Amino acid sequence: MLQGRGLKTSAVYYEVQAVHGMPAHQTVWPPGLALLAASLAWVTGLSPERALAVLNAVAHGTSSLLLYWIATQLRGSRLAAGCLALAYLLYAPSLVQALSGVSEPLSVLATVAAAACVTKAFAGEDAPDLRWLAGAAALIGLGSWVRYQVIFQVAPLGLICLIALWRREAWLRAGLMSSLVVAPAVVAFFALLLRNWLLVGSATGANSAARGNSIAELAFQAKWAVLSYLGGGAGPLDRLAIVVLAVAAIAGLVLVWRRGFEWQVTGPTANAMVGAYALTSSLITTVIIVIMASRTTFYTLEGRYFHGAVLLGVIALIAYWPRGFWRAADAPSVWAGRAFMAAGIVLILLQLSSLAGLMRRGGEPVAIRQVLTTPYEGRALADFLRASGSASSPLMSNQSQLLHLVLGVPTFSVPERRLTPRVWSGNEIIEAARRFGVEYVVVFRKMPLGSSDGSTDYVWQMAGTPPADLVPLLVNDELSLYRIGTK
Repeated sequence: MLQGRGLKTSAVYYEVQAVHGMPAHQTVWPPGLALLAASLAWVTGLSPERALAVLNAVAHGTSSLLLYWIATQLRGSRLAAGCLALAYLLYAPSLVQALSGVSEPLSVLATVAAAACVTKAFAGEDAPDLRWLAGAAALIGLGSWVRYQVIFQVAPLGLICLIALWRREAWLRAGLMSSLVVAPAVVAFFALLLRNWLLVGSATGANSAARGNSIAELAFQAKWAVLSYLGGGAGPLDRLAIVVLAVAAIAGLVLVWRRGFEWQVTGPTANAMVGAYALTSSLITTVIIVIMASRTTFYTLEGRYFHGAVLLGVIALIAYWPRGFWRAADAPSVWAGRAFMAAGIVLILLQLSSLAGLMRRGGEPVAIRQVLTTPYEGRALADFLRASGSASSPLMSNQSQLLHLVLGVPTFSVPERRLTPRVWSGNEIIEAARRFGVEYVVVFRKMPLGSSDGSTDYVWQMAGTPPADLVPLLVNDELSLYRIGTK
């Protein structure tokens, strides 16, 4: 965008992009994050990487403030709301996402902001304020331009609107008004799908893998998704954290069940409506992600994909939380509340070590930049690669997207096996690289993303035994630099 080429990408990675050459239409991911980052970079003069960092930092901080506001509205306790907001602000996985330049901080902001609008809509004693519900729909629609899955929240929004209006209006009128409320989200999302279809002939705009993840693969992914929320790793503290998390989950389910039963008797309140929206949105998002992962390896149960769903679950618990649970001692919901609070405190304490490690390491762009300080031909490798990469001769790497972000030069790669039904041989990869004019190949040996795939026929698995067409120029423990030889 900064080069005047519109919503296109010079980091070609997926086959649906490679078909159209370079730069390629950006449809694999929604263009919202790129649009905002490029706009901020253009206005302020910041580099794209710094613009992303600023956007994510502002989004993360704003989400914390909105959580504080929601908690004060639903519970009335500024102290508890402040503790919740501070815990999220310092939550290590959220900070990892902000530092890594991914889209979750912005999509989470849209999710929390929509929940805040729903909270405001039901703040009064009378009928819900439809203007705030329509605002929530607009935020959901905008959020889907950052991450597609935000749109999953539109059905619960329409449902609670229908329930609230049905008590005062006829079914037909209530249904019509609810449809108008969610219309902004539906229009925005279908405009996004239409854009994808017009550009690449596919509404989803992405590759279609040949198979889905097996149950064993899903279980393995789910395990590491949970660990990612606990700071990662598999040491004794992480095992303890999983046990504590299980206690918290059981306590939370008891709490929600008991409060839901009470409201069946006493009638719904504002807290009940907000809680129903947040809980239903959380469950629907989680279920759809799991279903998608079971049908295509293009989608996995990566921890960050559930970030919005987890926060919606937290908002639901805030809404369902029993008042005075420290003083009373008879209701199961009271004991569930205490157990959940205690488990939450333990989980926060277990996060401190992860937070300290994060502050030492930084995010993935920081790690890439540090590795590229390696000397080569009398200068830093980053300077050599920056001078060598161009639209007519992009760089190729197992971390092509991060390399593009750090260096700002065009990059090319082919997707790993889980993202495509095609099996690429080493020679086919080299031939594809030649068609794009690639001269240099950079293989990062120790990046987590580079070691996630177990296939042996991809360029980033060739560091040990590269094909004859790859001429080694620089090989160390961190990376390998190759030149693609002539035929």
